[in-house]
Amino acid sequence: MDEINSNVNKKIPTIGIFVDLKNAFDTVNHVELLKVMERLGFIGAQFDASRTTAHPVMMDGRVLPKSLQITENLICAATAGKKLGYLFRAKKHFSPHDLLTLYKAKIRTTKDTGLSDDSRVGAPKTAVTQENVDTVRKLIIEDRHLTYCEIEASLKISKTSMQKVLHEELGQKAARVNWCQKTLDRFSSGNSKNVYSIVSGDESWIYCYEPENKRQSAVWPTKVSSQSVSKKMVATFVSKAGHIATIPLYEQRTVTADWYTTICSPKVITELRKINPERRIVLHQDNASSHTAQKTRQYLTEENVELLDHPPYKSGLSPNDFFTFSKIKNRLRGERFQSPEEVVDAFENAVLDLPANKWNKCFENWFQRMQMFI
Repeated sequence: MDEINSNVNKKIPTIGIFVDLKNAFDTVNHVELLKVMERLGFIGAQFDASRTTAHPVMMDGRVLPKSLQITENLICAATAGKKLGYLFRAKKHFSPHDLLTLYKAKIRTTKDTGLSDDSRVGAPKTAVTQENVDTVRKLIIEDRHLTYCEIEASLKISKTSMQKVLHEELGQKAARVNWCQKTLDRFSSGNSKNVYSIVSGDESWIYCYEPENKRQSAVWPTKVSSQSVSKKMVATFVSKAGHIATIPLYEQRTVTADWYTTICSPKVITELRKINPERRIVLHQDNASSHTAQKTRQYLTEENVELLDHPPYKSGLSPNDFFTFSKIKNRLRGERFQSPEEVVDAFENAVLDLPANKWNKCFENWFQRMQMFI
C-alpha cells in the first residue's frame, strides 16, 4: 500500500490488484494457484514465506515432519472441506500429496480451523416453490412477450429453476412437443403446398440506433454507444413467398385488440386478397393478449381467416423471431436514424431487399426447428 500511495502522489500510473482468497477457489489446487500468482507478480504477506516461522503441528500426539509443518496463521477457506480447502502462509509450498495428508488428518493448530461451512446468506436450496410457480403463471398470462431473463430478474431465481418451473411445473415442454407434432402432421413436415397459405405475424421494437455487436465492432477503432431511447413498435407479417406488410404503431405504445382488429389485420388481409379475394389465409401468431382476445378471434372468424395457434412461451418457433427481426435488426446495427419514421422505412426496405429464396429457406428452417423439439 505504501508503494501504491507513493506512486499515486508522484502521479505515476499504478494498478493495484487486491484478491480476497478466503472464500473462493474451492475447486482449485490452492498450492498451484499461489505459485502461479507469485510468478505473475502478486505480492503481500500471503506470498512472503521467508518472514514466517513454522509452528509445530501435532497429530495423534506426534509432531509432524517438517515437510508437513505449516504456520500458526493457517486459515480455513470456508469451503465445506471440498477439495483441499486451505489457503495459508507457509514456510514452503507443499505438494498436493502433503496437503491431502493434512486434509485427511483434519489438522488443528493452536487456532480453531474447522472444516465446517461458515453461515452465509444465499438463495434457498430450491426456488421451485408453489408461490414462484403461481407468480410465473400470472406473469406469462399478463405479458406473453416476457423473456427468460426478465422473469429470472423479477423472481431472483436461476435459469435452471426457471426452466424447471416452465417445463415441469407448468407443463409447457409437453405442450410444445404436442404443438410441433400436430403442425408437422398438418403440413406434411413443411412439404405441403398449404404452407404457402401460412402468414406469420409478430411485433417488435425498432430503435433509431442500436450499437454494433461484438463481431461488427471488431474493427479498430470503434466508438461505444448505448441503445437509443427513440423507438417505434412495428408489426410484421411474412409468408413463404416473402414479406407481406409492416405496420407501425403511430399513436400508441402497446398493441391492443382494438388496434389489431381495426388497423393492423385489415391492412394485412387487404394486401393478401388484393388479387384473389377468396385466398385462403392461415394466420400464425403468438399468444399475446391482443392476439388471443375474444374480439380478435371474432374478427378473424368473420374474415374467414384460419388460426394456427402457437406453443406456450417459445419465441424460437416463430419465423419473425428467429429470422426476420434478428436478421434485419442486425443489418441496421450501427446506423443512426433521425426519427422513428425513418428507421421504420429503413426496416421495411431492408425486409423487401431479401430475395425470395431466403423466405423459402426461413420456412424450411421453421419446420426443421419443430422436428428438433420433438
